Amino acid sequence: MTLGLSDEDRELRDSVRGWAARHATPDVIRTAVEAKTEARPTYWSSFAELGMLGLHLPEEVGGAGFGLLETAIVAEELGRAMVPGPFLPTAIVSAVLDEAGRRSELDGLADGSLFGAVALQPGDLRVERDGDSVTLSGTSGVALGGQVADVFLLAADDGGERVFVVVTRDRVEVTNLPSYDVIRRNAEITVSALRLSDGDVLRSDPHRIVDIAATLFAAEAAGLADWATTTAADYARVRKQFGRVIGQFQGVKHTVARMLCHTEQARVVAWDAARAHAEDVSDDEASLAVAVAASIAPEAAFQVTKNCIQVLGGIGYTWEHDA
Repeated sequence: MTLGLSDEDRELRDSVRGWAARHATPDVIRTAVEAKTEARPTYWSSFAELGMLGLHLPEEVGGAGFGLLETAIVAEELGRAMVPGPFLPTAIVSAVLDEAGRRSELDGLADGSLFGAVALQPGDLRVERDGDSVTLSGTSGVALGGQVADVFLLAADDGGERVFVVVTRDRVEVTNLPSYDVIRRNAEITVSALRLSDGDVLRSDPHRIVDIAATLFAAEAAGLADWATTTAADYARVRKQFGRVIGQFQGVKHTVARMLCHTEQARVVAWDAARAHAEDVSDDEASLAVAVAASIAPEAAFQVTKNCIQVLGGIGYTWEHDA
């Protein structure tokens, strides 16, 4: 597989990066951080008008007819800018529904009028079958983006097997949860004997759904890692201590060098996973690429961000700094 970006991919990356610089300013991010609950972003319609929410969707539902690779590029750039809002869960939901052949919500997810949330673990949510009647009961696992979502993609237990169901907000009880991610928060979904139609229980391979989610998570993590590495390197070039810029000290320069290695590794495996969805490869090969990305990229983002705070020193531990 080719790991480099094409000219068109770079144009897309630059477009999203420019949009994020205009709309996801430090003040916007800090407002989201300090809010008691998550609110729908005011700039969401602007983002939708660029077509970023439907890149991977067919043109007949308002999409652009591209694939998951282009959406992964967007996820990486939004991760780099730490843009508030449920882009990632919304993109996951729309990609899964498109592959499953469920079209009723795709127009709204593509034009920004609907928000998505996804829970990859079932919690104690279960599908119950009694003759022709199919119902859903219990409480979901953590639903990413659930505080503002309209459409929920939820894992559930169906006789010992994991399946995914689709429900809308007006049919469920949503409970906001505390979240480590304070710009895209979590919720849990509770239902009792909710009657499901045939199309509500997706026939998609649950492993495929997890692969789609993991691919976009990895791309976002690569963007986070890139921001942290760039921030640390820029600071190490100008911050002076003991009469020298700190980047000349072995402990700092080696730390930043390792950060760059982790970041490039995260980016490469994320691109590899994204391309595996578009290239002519076997399902096993694609799942392996996604598994590698899922195990490497999020951990790299965590370690690199932690090291960024270390390189920044005292200022890195304060809310006054973006880190």
